[in-house]
Amino acid sequence: MADKEEKAIIGLWGPGEKGKTKTLNLLIKSLGGPEGTGDQRVRLTYREKKIAITTYGDDKWQLQKNVAFFDEESCDIYVTATRTSGGSVVELEKFEKKIGAEIIWISKSYSTSYQELINERQAETIKDVIDSVIDACK
Repeated sequence: MADKEEKAIIGLWGPGEKGKTKTLNLLIKSLGGPEGTGDQRVRLTYREKKIAITTYGDDKWQLQKNVAFFDEESCDIYVTATRTSGGSVVELEKFEKKIGAEIIWISKSYSTSYQELINERQAETIKDVIDSVIDACK
């Protein structure tokens, strides 16, 4: 991301109550951010890149607040939860057009059992995506 204008957006999308918040909280912790269990909006620095992560994503209104947070923080990488369709997705797509970045959509994995393990692995996968985005811009 040598070019200051180059940005990346990662959208973790899926139905409600399937572990998006838990997964993103695990990601925040793995990137050196604060440990949390509920919804939060966090800005942190990882590998010299500013990253904003928002666990809220249930509706248009929450995504509008996420985008306002993103605008305030002016980061290199933005990560947020969204539902599978509807207002939250529309708001993230508006932000995508506004900053000229393409959303990297990641579908939330879930199961009737082993959900904690799935959340942990998916947080690791998103961290790997962030590492790949940073490496590609060197």
